[in-house]
Amino acid sequence: MTSLRGAADPEAEVGPELRRLLAEREASALTHGDEFALLWRLAGEQIADGKMLRPRMLLRLHAALSDRPDPAVSSRCSDSAAPRTVLQLACAIELLHFAFLLHDDVIDGDLQRRHAPNLIARLQDQHPAPARGTNAAARHWGCTGAILMGDLLLTEVHRIFALADLPAAVRTRMLRLLHSTISTTVAGELTDTALSDGVIADEPETVLRMTAEKTAAYSFALPLRLAVILAGRGEDLETVLATVSRALGLAYQVQDDALAMFGDGRSHGKDPCSDLREGKRTTLVAHARRTGAWEDIAPRFGAADLTEAEADAMRDRFRACGAEEFAHRLVAQQLARARAGIADAARAGLLPPPARAVLDDVVGLIDGRAS
Repeated sequence: MTSLRGAADPEAEVGPELRRLLAEREASALTHGDEFALLWRLAGEQIADGKMLRPRMLLRLHAALSDRPDPAVSSRCSDSAAPRTVLQLACAIELLHFAFLLHDDVIDGDLQRRHAPNLIARLQDQHPAPARGTNAAARHWGCTGAILMGDLLLTEVHRIFALADLPAAVRTRMLRLLHSTISTTVAGELTDTALSDGVIADEPETVLRMTAEKTAAYSFALPLRLAVILAGRGEDLETVLATVSRALGLAYQVQDDALAMFGDGRSHGKDPCSDLREGKRTTLVAHARRTGAWEDIAPRFGAADLTEAEADAMRDRFRACGAEEFAHRLVAQQLARARAGIADAARAGLLPPPARAVLDDVVGLIDGRAS
């Protein structure tokens, strides 16, 4: 079984399939005008450039769970979904990821993803008004396109799941997982915004719940649990992976927040002042609020006109009060929980060695991540 970093990169399969699907949508969109087709084309260019982490997890874990090492048994599980079906569903979860990113960029007012203009910025540049980058009509056009494309992609994801060539019982189980995933992720995003806007108090438990919900459900639980379903495995393994996924998602998001505040923007591709200007309530902020440093941080935290010099000074205060160290400890704690859950499942006979290797590699990808 090849690790996530190994040969036979799923992007080699997912990328062309995504491009084919998006080209079809762009061609059919011409019926509704050039602007609609352009929206699909610009979105398609950005989707195809993704890391494909979620499809990679699905494809590799499905292959590992479908493997039968006993020569007396067929080399492929008879209950496992066909490779073509799994590939289509892998594409669907990448589309879901991009839909959430689009809506997130509108909510946060961001114009960049990984050193490049995001869809909002690309659409702004297509607007005919002078001074496009600051023109209100151009900004409205860009945000409108991002919202509508996010909605279209959510519909496309449901279409792919609903039409998958699978037994009715498997498809129903899969659709329930999709519904739960989207509901949990949206709830996490709403809580995130409620915290940033001061609608609810940023209690540590609330911030941790939001942090897990916003990332774990669709980035880890969906691809891993979907692999279990498509491989014809039971709900007991799904339950285990739901718990493991929560730990992975919490670790990943806390790590992401720490990188956004303390990391090198050239590596992770995010504006290093973005979260500070937005006043984003993260676990780092929850920690700092309970220290004496918050008195100096609070007056300018969340200020839209925060300068880079002020942001640097604010980061120094976060670091001095132990927020960075706290984040690192929390990430390590959650990764240890994930490893323990994986090991327990392997001992219980729920995870064959190839599947455990895939999950161990997922943990390894998070551990020490710098971008």
